[in-house]
Amino acid sequence: MSMKKILALVVLSLFVASSYAQELSFENLHFYGEGSFNGFIYENSTLNTSEIYNVSGTGMYLTIGLRLDIYEDIIASFALGYTNMWGDGSEWSGRPLNGNRGLIDLFKIVEANMLFNNLFDVDGLSFKIGRQYYGDEDSTVVYIGIRRNQPLYIVIGAADVPGTIGAISSIDAAAAYYDKDNIKANLIYGIMENRGADGNRTLIGGDFKYLNIAEILDLQGYLYNFENYVSAQDHYTILGVKPTVKIKGLKASLEVAKNFGGEESLSNETFNTNFIKADASYVIENLKLTPRVSLGVFGGENKPFITIGNCSAGLIVSRVLINGNYSDNRIINTGVDYEFKKFVFSFDIFSYDSRDGEDLKNNVKFGTEFDLTAKCAYAENIDFYFGIGHLFGADFSKFKNGGKDSFDSSTLQAGITYKFN
Repeated sequence: MSMKKILALVVLSLFVASSYAQELSFENLHFYGEGSFNGFIYENSTLNTSEIYNVSGTGMYLTIGLRLDIYEDIIASFALGYTNMWGDGSEWSGRPLNGNRGLIDLFKIVEANMLFNNLFDVDGLSFKIGRQYYGDEDSTVVYIGIRRNQPLYIVIGAADVPGTIGAISSIDAAAAYYDKDNIKANLIYGIMENRGADGNRTLIGGDFKYLNIAEILDLQGYLYNFENYVSAQDHYTILGVKPTVKIKGLKASLEVAKNFGGEESLSNETFNTNFIKADASYVIENLKLTPRVSLGVFGGENKPFITIGNCSAGLIVSRVLINGNYSDNRIINTGVDYEFKKFVFSFDIFSYDSRDGEDLKNNVKFGTEFDLTAKCAYAENIDFYFGIGHLFGADFSKFKNGGKDSFDSSTLQAGITYKFN
């Protein structure tokens, strides 16, 4: 059965299952959703374009869904997603996104699935089929879902992949999950995009987590293979491991991953590089402070490490990295969080360079970025956000400026996020 037929079956089941559900009432129905509005100003915006310009606007996303408890451990979900942007000084002015697309064209089905909990009476085992989100939101490698902490300015353009509208992505898939005691594991096979004569763009793989080993260690391993992802008829594979140590207020992790690419899985024909990412933080409870440090090295020798994860480095340069094309990058981040009543203030310094320290054409030193952000938990399920950032440009901005003097970039952002369930 094709994935399109499966998706249609799930949608149909959502509406007809109520006829067979036992003692159906409004208690079986649950409305849920979330959204955000984010205003932004970028000065000297050029990091992902060939021109230097200023741009400002407002981006937003919205999801609204219905969850139906059909029978005991069987749940059906259906949700629509919507993303839009208004701005000046760019192709978004007046919102004629991608030509003649109208308002209704920006709505897409982002969830349409059936979830079976305690499958075969196995406690902790579940199975989900249909259009769905997948992965951990903090994953560097694989996350398909709502990118809540990403600048909508850049992700808004990904509107032509099925299930993807800007800040929201989903996948037509069958996924199995196991979550009990100290073990979490999941497997997935899904279609990310139908590429016509070139075949489907598919994802297959999973990850395994063993948590709280001796109460101080988490261990994660993962393996994912993408077919037709980078180019037609090619395989692209990521294999990685991530141990995390937790001792009182200290949390430290080291993630190491290797990629492969070619006509066969695990071949080194077109891709053969790696990434290493180390993170550490320490909670000082009496001062409400959490200092943090992070080091990431990706790719090498101008070879990319491509991911679909949710790693964002800074308010400005993150626009280069957000789509997951880490090509010969070294990113160092030091920061601190401070909690005060309903507020969390964060200060971050990012240093960007090429991994090997070489002045490669498109991967020379970006510069140093300073960011200050504040979040306020205004009410239950409502948060306010404010951010200001400045990038002291280096060789990369000089390259973008046609070899002339380097220049700085800056941004100012403010927004609100909300949920309802």
